[in-house]
Parts: sequence; structure tokens; C-alpha cells
Amino acid sequence: ALEEQGVPARPESTLLDLARGANSSPKELYDVIRSGLNLDPFAALPSRPPEGSGKLPLKELCNVYGLPWETVARRLREAGIEPTPQATLRKLADDHGVPPLDVYSILRTGTP
Repeated sequence: ALEEQGVPARPESTLLDLARGANSSPKELYDVIRSGLNLDPFAALPSRPPEGSGKLPLKELCNVYGLPWETVARRLREAGIEPTPQATLRKLADDHGVPPLDVYSILRTGTP
């Protein structure tokens, strides 16, 4: 995936070195690598939400983990939770009378 983007990579190269050589950020290169693997972005979410995740707006959570907003919104709607990009997991949980961990689990697995 990196070579297709014009970034020559060798096994001993670090992501930071590659990013510097490509005038890019390590996160941008990581996203290129991840997209080339055709992985489910939801599979990259930790089983437990990282500290502070409940305070992040959903759109920012999507940006951090490379999650498609449309899929996040669909998963939550199918569970009876009406999301907005600015809503936090904690706010959605409070509004729907469920623990924030349940909202995160729905987002992560797609099942209520």
C-alpha cells in the first residue's frame, strides 16, 4: 500500500522515518497501510473504551479510529439510539437510560 503511494518501505524502516521521508504524518501513513489491508475499522476498536472516550464527540471518535460516520450512525439507530456527530457516548447513554459501555459496545459490534 505504501509503495503504491510512492513511499519506499523496507522492513527495517520505522513509521516515523517513512513519514518524514514522505513529508507526511505517521498517522496518515498508518491509515494508508490499514486501508491497504482491507480491515474492518471496527475491529481495531479496543474491547473496552479508552479513558476519556465517553467525552469525545462521535465524529471525533470516528476520525481517531477511522470509522465511517454513516456506519456508526446506522448501528446506533438500529439499536434505537439517535446519534448526532456532536453527541458523546456519555450523552447518548444518559439520554437513552443505558450505560455508556453499552453504547460503545453497540458502536463496536453492531449489536445491541
